Amino acid sequence: MEYGVTDIHTDDTKFLRGMYPTDSEGVMEMKTVFPSFYAGHSLHVHSQMYTDYTLFPNGTISSGNLSSTGQLYFDESLSAELMALGPYATHTWNPVFDVIPAVGVDLKNGMIAYITMGIITPNIQKAPMNIKAPCE
Repeated sequence: MEYGVTDIHTDDTKFLRGMYPTDSEGVMEMKTVFPSFYAGHSLHVHSQMYTDYTLFPNGTISSGNLSSTGQLYFDESLSAELMALGPYATHTWNPVFDVIPAVGVDLKNGMIAYITMGIITPNIQKAPMNIKAPCE
């Protein structure tokens, strides 16, 4: 695979990837599944933020300014409750934490989460990236 180019179609893989633009106020919304785990790692979501991107008609995105790279982690008690539900409960790998059965809130119905991230703009780096966008 060429450096800086990623195919985000993950039908045959065990990870999710997506790109979503922010609105005029810098807010991004997305729907996703709660991530699963892989041996030796806490549940997390990777994030990268780019500025000055261009969305091309063929579904690719090009950007020269990488603003932030990070990982978002989940509260372990929430993760434990969700890992007690299917399909996670049948996962054959052991997570980093002990699984505790869900009590109280019925997480099978889903949940809504919010996170606020800030970027220190003087730290923006030039980092060319061409990533194929998801087909709608």
